[in-house]
Amino acid sequence: MSKVARWLAMSSAEKLVRPFARAIKIYCSVAKRRVDVRTRRGLARHIKSWVDRGVEDQSRLTVHGLDYLRSQEQASRRASGDRVTSGYRETP
Repeated sequence: MSKVARWLAMSSAEKLVRPFARAIKIYCSVAKRRVDVRTRRGLARHIKSWVDRGVEDQSRLTVHGLDYLRSQEQASRRASGDRVTSGYRETP
């Protein structure tokens, strides 16, 4: 089965699982922070919105996810003025 045929056969949920997991893993390893449940839900909605718009490339979806996490961290920092922000915790 070709890549295109596999992509078309996948459900919307299946299409977002891999980029979601990759974005979380990359972000946590680089930022040395964990992502809370609320932020994970927002990330899933964000990636799903890109899937619904027709973005098919798993790498591109991961990049969109990382961009979302970065923007959430920046917004949180501006709101709190802290280094450790709401929604993110330093990993032990």
